[in-house]
Amino acid sequence: MAGFGTGTNMRFDCMLKVLNTTTLTVTPRIGGAVFVDGNNYSLIEVITKANIGLVAATLYYAYVYWTGTALAIELSTTGYAANAEYGHYVKSGDASRTFVGMVYMDAGSPGTFVDSDAKRFCASYYNRINKPVQRTVLTGNPNTTSTTYVELTAGDKVEFITFGEEWSNCYYSGCALNATLGNVTGAAIGVNGTGTVLAPNLFNAPVALYAVPISGNIGYKFDPGYNYINLIGISPGGTIATFAGANCGFGAMLRQ
Repeated sequence: MAGFGTGTNMRFDCMLKVLNTTTLTVTPRIGGAVFVDGNNYSLIEVITKANIGLVAATLYYAYVYWTGTALAIELSTTGYAANAEYGHYVKSGDASRTFVGMVYMDAGSPGTFVDSDAKRFCASYYNRINKPVQRTVLTGNPNTTSTTYVELTAGDKVEFITFGEEWSNCYYSGCALNATLGNVTGAAIGVNGTGTVLAPNLFNAPVALYAVPISGNIGYKFDPGYNYINLIGISPGGTIATFAGANCGFGAMLRQ
C-alpha cells in the first residue's frame, strides 16, 4: 500500500475506541484514511493494540504510524505537539507518529482498557462523540455534619479523561433532608475532591426530617488528562444532613 495525497488534503477519518479490556482499536470513519508522516493512508480495516506491558493508573497517548507495510498503533507516555510542517498533532519529537487520542489504564497487571458510564478512559481526538459519565445512585444513605463541603462517598466518584478543549455540562439531582428544623442542606459537584466546587446550592427543609429536592447544573472545562467528579455535601449549621442514596445522581456530558 502506498500513501496518497499530501499535506494540502490531510485526512483523519478515524476514531480511537475500546473493543474490550485487553484490546484498543483505531476504527475507520467515513472516508477511511489517516494522515501519517506526510501521506494519507487508507484505513479500511480496524487496527488493534493489546494491553501487553501497560501500567494501571497511567495516561497513554495513542499514535498511528506506518510500519512500511501497514498502519499500527503505538501507546506512549510521551505527549503530543503540533507538527512544524503540517500543523497536525504528532508525538513530541517524532513526526512519523500521528496523534489520535489517549487512554487511561484501569486496574490490573497489565492495566486494562475501559470505556463505561463510570469510567470514560478512552478519548478519541478525531470524530468525537457525546459520552455521558454518570452515577445514578449513591452507596447507602450518606450523611454529614460538616460545615464545609466534603465528599459524601469517595467510592462513588466517576472518572474520565479530557483534552481540556471543550466545555462539559455537569449536573446533579436527588433529594436530601436535615435533622433539624430551619437548618439547610447543601449539595454540589466536587472536581478531583473538594478544591473546585461546581453548582453549589443550599436547600431549606420546611419541617424537620422532610426530604427536599436537590439539583444543580453548570458548564465546566476540565483540565487535560485524568479527572473525577463526585457529589459533595455540606450542613452549614452542623446538624445531620442525609442524602437519599437511591434517589441521588450526578454526572457530566463529555466530548470524546
